[in-house]
Amino acid sequence: MSSALTLPPLWVDGLERLAPYLALAAEPESVVALARQRLDEATVAIVEATGSVDAFDVLEAFKRQISPQDPETFRESDHGATVAMIELAALILASRGGRAGVVPSGGGEAIPGEVLPVLQVRVQELMDAGQMLNTFCADRDEPLHRISFGARLREVAVRNSSYPHMVEDTLTALFNVDTVETECRTVLGCTVDEIRTVLSAFAQLAAQGWNSGLDALAELDDLLEVVDGQVDNLTAAEIEQARELLGRAVARPGTHAVHTAEEIATETGLNLGTVTVVLTLFSTPMRARQPVEVVREFFEGMSPLRTRPLLSTSDGEYIAVHHALLIPAIRERVEELLRTTNAAWNTYSKHRGAYLEGEATRLVARHLPGCVQHLGFEYFVPTNDRQTTPAAYAKLVEGDALLLIDDVAVIIEAKAVALRPRSRAGDPLRLRQDLRRIVTDAADQADRSVNGFSPTEDFVSATTHG
Repeated sequence: MSSALTLPPLWVDGLERLAPYLALAAEPESVVALARQRLDEATVAIVEATGSVDAFDVLEAFKRQISPQDPETFRESDHGATVAMIELAALILASRGGRAGVVPSGGGEAIPGEVLPVLQVRVQELMDAGQMLNTFCADRDEPLHRISFGARLREVAVRNSSYPHMVEDTLTALFNVDTVETECRTVLGCTVDEIRTVLSAFAQLAAQGWNSGLDALAELDDLLEVVDGQVDNLTAAEIEQARELLGRAVARPGTHAVHTAEEIATETGLNLGTVTVVLTLFSTPMRARQPVEVVREFFEGMSPLRTRPLLSTSDGEYIAVHHALLIPAIRERVEELLRTTNAAWNTYSKHRGAYLEGEATRLVARHLPGCVQHLGFEYFVPTNDRQTTPAAYAKLVEGDALLLIDDVAVIIEAKAVALRPRSRAGDPLRLRQDLRRIVTDAADQADRSVNGFSPTEDFVSATTHG
């Protein structure tokens, strides 16, 4: 008895879409040429389809169209890279340089719902073409090509691999200390708590906007039920009410998603100056560019929305591209700004290092009940080959943490560094440099600790320095 393997619908759909590329897999140059052609064609089709519609209306309608409506039934196997698709659509819309659509002579402005079918199909085509470009353009002679390809793929398609509450907890631990808050206030003009408050307001207002639309549909349904669905039985006042409800629900979805600094200040209770600073730091201005260039940069792992997740107009209007991009953008953007001032960066990096060492030790120690902990422990290592016994070692060094339980020693070396943007985008040279800083250096230090100790009385006495 055999049973047929049933693939998730998303997989089946994906295989069908990628079939033209896979048919050319034996000729990588042909796959790349086809992918570039389809990328250009899909981008042009999106620009043409959305050009007469308000950009923010299109963006908000697209978010509502493809975002999972019920988190309880969401499954990764049934949904694509939703946030990445929304982000890509936002970048294309931003490349027009302004919010307003250009209505053709003699024509009327289309409503967002009319362009969504084209937009959804074409953005998916872009995601497919971009995936093929990254797959078949990978330099397989590069020793790190698998890691490089994986890094770029993640940067393009994956968003927020950490649970939101963990991101929030990390922000609190890193930035809610007096010394770091002072440096943030000096360099940024605001604190991270204030940044979180402003960006969270966009998510809260977006939820209110969605609920407003749903409420409008419910009210409209109730209104029509009163007259048994017969529109002719509506009074003039009821017809006007129906129009207003329909407008809230469908016609202008961007209405409740677009906000000014004044509105955010009112919502948060923060002063207008602070709100303006935050919006300036975390917004990407709409700027006229060649949309194809924007798309290609996106698939090279370069998106300004990673650290500036709001779109802004020259008229002082702001919209959150997607609420899932907001809070995760904070740490990287703030660190980028703190690096511009040596004193501020030194203060922050010292605190960040201490936090990482403490957290790493705590997470390991919880699985070793009763262990003895030594944080920032000091010990001696040899400076030349003639120093062959611990008593002769002359160089004092420091390790991050040493845990002792019975006759077992656990050495922890933590590196408070991260992959740089170019490394995350798959640049082999920078990726190699960063992996060396993050992994190799820590391993070398741990190895130094192992080789620096001898399982004798000298080993025990060395730990008392910590």
